[in-house]
Amino acid sequence: MAGAGPMNGVLEAVLAAESELIALTGRLPAAFSRLQTLLSSLPPAVLRDDESQTRSWPELLGAQEAVWTSPEGEAGQSTASVGWLRDPQLTAQAQFAAVVGP
Repeated sequence: MAGAGPMNGVLEAVLAAESELIALTGRLPAAFSRLQTLLSSLPPAVLRDDESQTRSWPELLGAQEAVWTSPEGEAGQSTASVGWLRDPQLTAQAQFAAVVGP
């Protein structure tokens, strides 16, 4: 669940859950991946106020699971995300700060 934003408490909790699930089962369950995509794709106002769209989103995501990555690929992506988010030299903020304008 890596992104361009800073590390925060919610992201820490998601990364901890991902890491623990992978350690226990070797993969991220499909339902967990759908939840992550739901929470990171829809704006908070939609999640809060649009029950119809929020309920239909997991079904839409589930229909696409066959074309997504393998369980091993998701575990690898999670590991890469954790490394990227925890390395202060790789964060988006550090990269943006290093950009020199004309």
